[in-house]
Amino acid sequence: MSLLVALSLASTCVSASSWNMSAGAAQHCSARGGCDCDCSWASSSSCKDDDGSCCFGCCCAAPSPSPSPSPSPGPSPGVTEYCPETSEDFQAEVEGPPGTITWTPQGWHIQGQRRVSSKASFDLKAGSVEWDMDLSQSHGGVNSNMYVTFPHQANCGKACYCDSGATGGCAEMDYTENNGGCFQATTWHEDVSGGDKSGHGGTGGLSGGVVHMKATYSSDGNQLDMQIGGNHYSGHGIADQMSQYGAVIYSSQWVGWVPGNCGGDGNLQASSFSVSNLKITGRVVQGPEPRKCHSPPTAAPTSSPTSTPTLPPTPTPVPGPTRAPTSPTQGCPGGSMGACFRLCPSDEKGYKACAKDCDRRCQNEIVI
Repeated sequence: MSLLVALSLASTCVSASSWNMSAGAAQHCSARGGCDCDCSWASSSSCKDDDGSCCFGCCCAAPSPSPSPSPSPGPSPGVTEYCPETSEDFQAEVEGPPGTITWTPQGWHIQGQRRVSSKASFDLKAGSVEWDMDLSQSHGGVNSNMYVTFPHQANCGKACYCDSGATGGCAEMDYTENNGGCFQATTWHEDVSGGDKSGHGGTGGLSGGVVHMKATYSSDGNQLDMQIGGNHYSGHGIADQMSQYGAVIYSSQWVGWVPGNCGGDGNLQASSFSVSNLKITGRVVQGPEPRKCHSPPTAAPTSSPTSTPTLPPTPTPVPGPTRAPTSPTQGCPGGSMGACFRLCPSDEKGYKACAKDCDRRCQNEIVI
């Protein structure tokens, strides 16, 4: 059968109901009028000459290249990714009952009642705050949290603190307040003077253990999207306060109020939680800049190799009159008869033997 005939037969369009090939062998094309084709004949040699048929266009068309995967988006222009060295970039704030803070790389562990805060405040427009929180040792009835407020001065610690609670003085955004590891609340307190005590937001369950959390801000800062494990909330980003004062990041553990009702003993001193993998994407407004995520590690100082100092060349001595060498007499101990005697032992027998030897070995010396 000629190639032209084969192509003509293959181009015959049939309905799906009369097609005798298996569904896997048929290929439907809408181009050139539409047809169902058995493309088993198609190859590099049989697809050289286009006869204009529908099946030629269907079976010999080059496959569309797969789109290249999009690169992972980096941070928006103008913002910086910070991976803080928390022992240097955060500070402890001691208040109330006993507690301990243990600093870890990009995080902390809090046992009992303590609070930590970032030394810097951040404008988070087009940025985010991202972290993992381990609630496996957090007791029901104990509040562990992560939130931001907007102090009107550089954060000096407890003396500079403000919020929408009892202290008052500024707006507050509670990213999460947890009841042990079973329930949480995300709450907006937007009044800039701290008067919005109750706030508004949402609540949801937690799976316990390690929970991934992220606060993502729109490019203008007016929209905040919260992800707390599987819970998602959206609201106002409080952009004007971020631009003017910056957001200080806080995290603490205390008792007095928790969202939901999970039971538990409320034992603050026995309860603990950890934060890890903290990354802040934004701009510093007040305070010292924390460690950047892509900062090269600080190299240990190396001592320069000790170099041997170069001494000035020794001047060549001016030759003087030549004298004959006055070397000691060959083979004579001490170089002279008298010196040889002085080397002899003090006992009589030994001295006589030594003196005799000196006399023999130094006999050629002439003493004047």
